[in-house]
Amino acid sequence: MGIEVDGLVSIIIPVYNTPVDQLQRCIGSVLGQTMDRFEVILVDDGSQPWCASELDKAAEKDGRVRVVHKRNEGSAIARNTGIGEAAGEYVAFVDSDDFIFPYMLEDACSLIDQCGADISMGLTRRFHETDIGDVGGQGGPEGVSQTADIRIVDSGDGFNGFVNHILGYRTKDFLFDSGYISDGSVARVCKKKLLEKVLFSRESFWNDDTVWNLNMLHSCNSIAISGKLWYAYVINKHSKTRRYRPDCPSEFAYRIRQEKQIIDAMWPGCKDGLYHRIRSDMALLCRAYLFHKSNPLSRRERYAQYLRAANLPEYREMLCDIDLSAEPFVKRVYKALQCFLSLYGPKAGAYLMWYLSTARNI
Repeated sequence: MGIEVDGLVSIIIPVYNTPVDQLQRCIGSVLGQTMDRFEVILVDDGSQPWCASELDKAAEKDGRVRVVHKRNEGSAIARNTGIGEAAGEYVAFVDSDDFIFPYMLEDACSLIDQCGADISMGLTRRFHETDIGDVGGQGGPEGVSQTADIRIVDSGDGFNGFVNHILGYRTKDFLFDSGYISDGSVARVCKKKLLEKVLFSRESFWNDDTVWNLNMLHSCNSIAISGKLWYAYVINKHSKTRRYRPDCPSEFAYRIRQEKQIIDAMWPGCKDGLYHRIRSDMALLCRAYLFHKSNPLSRRERYAQYLRAANLPEYREMLCDIDLSAEPFVKRVYKALQCFLSLYGPKAGAYLMWYLSTARNI
């Protein structure tokens, strides 16, 4: 038996100097939802006056919109601020340079009514800024199947499989043709009571959504997943994971140690996912630091940074035990060779392979 979602859904959008056209597209997609039981909380995370005034204009135009101005502390604390301000029984997050499809909230609430889950999730799909076109229609992008496929996670084995999947160890149980399940905080509607117990970390580090997800899922009893595409993740040069980040090496070490501690304590059956996440973390380190065109260090200094990262015990554990059997043949061979070179040398060969696989994506 489901539950009736009669209360508000609070949609929280952290904003920090988002270009006006992207911001307007995002807010417009939220206000254009096919259900009307929602409020929009724009959390201004210390933006410049031109951006802050754009948010105030949005609130003046539509009574469903509220703005919270605060000093810059990062997106995690901005989301926490939004949770504290939310009047809704349920909460959703949207990043200010992305957008959602008009049926997202209606589909999410119908799913909660039907399944009585703590969290309902839909699918995300990546779009390049230059290739978006007209994809915001009622039915979603042309050629994308909007099936009614629903999957429920409500058992120990189910949660282990789901956690492994969002960490990067993909299983067919959670694969969809129309998009993918985000490992971040978007494309989902959560009970506010659950979020109040599991806030985002006040320590600012890149891709901190993963740690939040691991903690949040541990407090969750059931998840309902829709096979419909809810969320458009827009790839652009302003993305946090594509900008040069001088603190990336220390954040890399901190992040993988946090992830390992949480997996060991909460999700001991998800080591396969952990090892894939550590590999993904290394790819982010390479893209946002080692091989980024804005990095002023010499090649020798960059290589020294790589060696420090590659010699971390958590990284070497991943190299020894990662399961690549589900990878396509060419990727499996490439990654296996990279692991071998990282473990047994020459490490310069592994470093070159990281360059070849990540530099083109900067």
